[in-house]
Amino acid sequence: MANDVTKQSETRAEEFRTTNHILDEATFYEVKKYLYPIFKQRLLMIITIIAMIVGVILFVGFSKYIVGILLIVFGLLLFLDAMVARGRAVRKSIKQIRQITGKDFCTYIYTFTEKDLFVRCVETNMNEHIPYTNLVRRTETKNAIVLFTKESRMIIFRKNALSEKEKNQMIQIVDERCPEMTFVPHN
Repeated sequence: MANDVTKQSETRAEEFRTTNHILDEATFYEVKKYLYPIFKQRLLMIITIIAMIVGVILFVGFSKYIVGILLIVFGLLLFLDAMVARGRAVRKSIKQIRQITGKDFCTYIYTFTEKDLFVRCVETNMNEHIPYTNLVRRTETKNAIVLFTKESRMIIFRKNALSEKEKNQMIQIVDERCPEMTFVPHN
């Protein structure tokens, strides 16, 4: 069945293909702040801030020491959990790669076609077509360009696998095919 998908994708008009994008532990740690969906990050931050502010107000203003301390501790625990969750997500991703491939990395080939982005994992021969309408965000880190789907999945392009010309061509294709996509600058 995977061969049928591969043959089918090869018959489609191929605009741009880029290979040898190796996803390993270092790559995941570089993009780990994006492993948690932005909506969840913001919601967690808002809840944390509200809990801490209400806790301080109750503690200082109304002498509700126990409730105030509990809310402050709750806010701190939420904040720490969010930080730890990113590391857990990296370890989980690496563990899944090891289970599926028996290696510490996966190599991907990305092909931009007229209608979608075709993703192929070399080690597993798994193929996926991602319609351009599902791509919603893009960011760049020091060593990667990352595209995000509506489902908060990431497609990671290693910059060292792209020449400057290929990088510009890829970004141009993405910008043309995904006009609604937002660019999130890397901090």
